[in-house]
Amino acid sequence: SKSLMLLVAASALLNLVLNIILVPPYGIEGAAIATLISYTVLTVSTFLVATKGLRVEIPWRVIVKFGSIAAVMYAIVVNIQGPNDVITIALQIIVGAIFYTLAILAVDAQARNTVRKVLAHFQR
Repeated sequence: SKSLMLLVAASALLNLVLNIILVPPYGIEGAAIATLISYTVLTVSTFLVATKGLRVEIPWRVIVKFGSIAAVMYAIVVNIQGPNDVITIALQIIVGAIFYTLAILAVDAQARNTVRKVLAHFQR
């Protein structure tokens, strides 16, 4: 629609302006920041425009619950250091996956039920 086209054009213009401002002093990281900001503005503005005509229920409790688990997982894995980069990344992936899986199973009944069903299927 016309509204979406205008939002995308405004976001692209914002991205261009931010790149002009941020790339000279920060290089590729400035470009990444500019893109992140412009996409965030586009997402929020699209959401605001869309919700005017369509009621959308946002599951904030679920978002906060899983977002919190992800934040704790990040805080754990970011501090893992191995003897070299490859081992560090491998350890971070393994520890992160184990922690996230256990945390989800601890707080989400639906996930526990799904795991039970899958395990029951393999026990036949």
